[in-house]
Amino acid sequence: MEDINAALYTVISRFILPFTLPDDSSALVEYYTKTVIELVEKYKAPTAAFLQDVVDTKFLEHLQSDCLKLYKPIGRVAKVVEI
Repeated sequence: MEDINAALYTVISRFILPFTLPDDSSALVEYYTKTVIELVEKYKAPTAAFLQDVVDTKFLEHLQSDCLKLYKPIGRVAKVVEI
């Protein structure tokens, strides 16, 4: 499954490239990483409970599935504007 995800994200990154700025993406990753670390340090039990709930409910799996439904329409738009 990891190979499929890697392939999907490679294709997706090509489609969304015109809508992203590399410096912004890097700054966002740093910001969110810092935020998660701070949450774990300051609110360890509630953060752990939240993350466990995310895992138990398969939230990220469902989110990924829902997002994948958007990529076909994005691909059609990208094809029209010749990205």
